Amino acid sequence: MQPDSAYPPSIRARVHHDAIERVSRFFNATLDDIFVELLQNARRASATAIHVATAPLTADRWSVTVSDDGAGIPDPAIVLSFGESAWSTQTASLEDPAGIGFYALAKHGCAIASRPLSDAAPAPAWRAQICPNAFLGKSPAPVLPDDTAPTPHGTAITFITERNPDSVESSLASCARHFPLPVHFNGRELTFQYFLDRAIYTETWRGLTFGIYRNEYRPYPDPDVNFHGRTFKAGLPTLECITGGVWSVRAHIRACPEFELVLPARKEPVVNNFLRSMRREALLAIYRAIAAQETRPRLSYGHHKRAADAGIRIQQLPPALEPWRPPVADIDHWHAPPGWDALRPSALIMAAEPETHHGQAIWRAAQKARMAHRLFAPDRRLEGYAWYDSLPRVTDFSIDVTHGGRTHTVVEPLQNDAPTASDAVPAEPFKFDARPDAIAIRLHVSESGDHVRDLEIPADVIFMNDEDCYVDDIDPLVTAGSDIDADELAELIHRSFFTPSDDADADSHETQKSRFDEEAMRIALSLLASEDEGLRHVIHQAIWREVLWVMPRDRKVDIAVANGKVSVSLGPAPDCERVPA
Repeated sequence: MQPDSAYPPSIRARVHHDAIERVSRFFNATLDDIFVELLQNARRASATAIHVATAPLTADRWSVTVSDDGAGIPDPAIVLSFGESAWSTQTASLEDPAGIGFYALAKHGCAIASRPLSDAAPAPAWRAQICPNAFLGKSPAPVLPDDTAPTPHGTAITFITERNPDSVESSLASCARHFPLPVHFNGRELTFQYFLDRAIYTETWRGLTFGIYRNEYRPYPDPDVNFHGRTFKAGLPTLECITGGVWSVRAHIRACPEFELVLPARKEPVVNNFLRSMRREALLAIYRAIAAQETRPRLSYGHHKRAADAGIRIQQLPPALEPWRPPVADIDHWHAPPGWDALRPSALIMAAEPETHHGQAIWRAAQKARMAHRLFAPDRRLEGYAWYDSLPRVTDFSIDVTHGGRTHTVVEPLQNDAPTASDAVPAEPFKFDARPDAIAIRLHVSESGDHVRDLEIPADVIFMNDEDCYVDDIDPLVTAGSDIDADELAELIHRSFFTPSDDADADSHETQKSRFDEEAMRIALSLLASEDEGLRHVIHQAIWREVLWVMPRDRKVDIAVANGKVSVSLGPAPDCERVPA
């Protein structure tokens, strides 16, 4: 269908006059914005140094003058020419200046004095007072001769702020920290730091330099790219090794025309094919840095393969894994990881995930059988390494209890594939009226191929209840020949079941722990101790909890109870030192 003849035959991009009226919103007009733009302009003008000075105007207003010895501005009209710049062809091709950075001063207004570089030095200078309306195109800015402009050439820009000199210096120092030229504030040179300072490895790529760091913490969003003193976050990768810390990368832009910034504020990079390639190459730079180290970290298989595919050979460390430790019920209980151990020929990966109370029972049995050192924790980051994939692993377990000549399976394998009727009722757990003769934990070990074998470990303690039961329902099963004492069993109950509540109306963690441990000891004593031992413990705990706090700490107290009568006797009070009159 042909378009209506009232429509134009073609359209072309244009800049509407409303864009100029909104130009003051292109920047936040903060001191950081202003200093960044003025410093960059001075650098592009081939300045060798920049001087910033403040002067008081009133009690709460100061003037700020930024002067440089660059090439000056040959045509005053360029200052207010939106999108136009007079930079050299080389500068324009390397940095893609937008020609609108000066508009960071649009809300403030400013006075500008400039003396262009000329063969006949000093060249004539000019001055213009540019008010906010002039930036918006609503009024002209007269241009006058000015003999006070920098000599023999350069530019000086003055604006007014309500920020005091200390605040001005702080903002300027932040902008000048990685800026490639000397910056002075009120006559004193500010500190410069090379952006890739402390890098342990550097390499160049397409007009920029990567610097690699190891275990250097930087809070988000700490910048990872420096563009001629302007820094920002570009999403360069970090690599968290299995062992060997965290490796990160920074980039220092030198002459990289493919690296583009989002206009107008130029505070973030354009996400284009170059940036994506830059991120990929930054990761390869980390790999090369790791390969160059004498002490290499342990990489996941994925990173090791990506490095190898890129032709970067990182020597593998000898096979090692973190030893397996059973989980504890208290998620707030922190303990240091056991570290990494070299693998033994008999190593087993504990790929099964037993519930907490079963895991504690398995660990105790493995320790008593002197085979706990064979159990290692799985680590999916290592999947793909031939040595890891070939290790036998515990994929499941079951528990058998023998008593009175009969053996019962009290914990079935989780992966039991036996068919069950859809309406089948779960079997009631076995109840034992006495301590059993034997307990056997069977670890189902999967080896290469489909071969599965059982590894039987004798145990002396298991729990017959569910993991999330109340403390009153905890049901330990201890063999008749076990050497476990009440303290050990109470501690095992604590590790297996104590989970503090964080509800607003709950007691403190310590109070909850104390009460749970009392009940755990009661359970242990009722199973292992004589009636008298259990009674002595209950009385002791009652006195410790309810009576001890009222007793004098410096005197002996004897309490006797007989036939419902209580008698108390106090030992002698300690002698008091006589104080001279």
